Amino acid sequence: MRSRLFMNNRGWAGSAVLLVTLAITGSGLVAWKRASVRKADAAAARQPEPIESVTLAAARARQYRPATTAVGTILALNSITLRNELAGTVSQVTLVPGQVVEAGVVLVALRVPREAQFLQSTAARPLVLCGQQSLEIFCLGIILSVLAHFILTEYGGGVWMQLAANAAGITVMFLTAAMLAWYKMADRMPPLRTVTAPGRPSDGIAK
Repeated sequence: MRSRLFMNNRGWAGSAVLLVTLAITGSGLVAWKRASVRKADAAAARQPEPIESVTLAAARARQYRPATTAVGTILALNSITLRNELAGTVSQVTLVPGQVVEAGVVLVALRVPREAQFLQSTAARPLVLCGQQSLEIFCLGIILSVLAHFILTEYGGGVWMQLAANAAGITVMFLTAAMLAWYKMADRMPPLRTVTAPGRPSDGIAK
């Protein structure tokens, strides 16, 4: 019984010592912080007033100018953006700033390179069609590449097999581009009108 009471007293004593130690430590930190703040305030109070420099200039009479020179950017209230529909290098600009233009006036002259004449030939027609249908041909090319990879993996990847797969894929893309161009052209064509020849209602024979 005495040993149990002794152990309980030792537990309470240890807790009390710990609390007293924490209280003393906290009080010491608070006192040290307050002393540091007072010392900093006293040092700031002993600092002299900041010195301000004042520059004096004699007033002189000058001629007033209603205009001045400045560097900046002038933005127009109303403006338009011109874009060319054909690719090429600008060789001549006939537009003068501030000029009033009318419809049909040539503003910019483009220099078409000689390489562009190849695009007008029959051999370049499939390439032009693929370029006009670039999005659809790009998606088709992804599908054909996956299909070609599957075929070459399953049936062999020799040189002749790769050439045949490439030729078949290019042919399919050319034919698809031609079909899409024809379909879009037919969709833009106006519908045909049917003209009926005049005739007698009784026999329906045209005069």
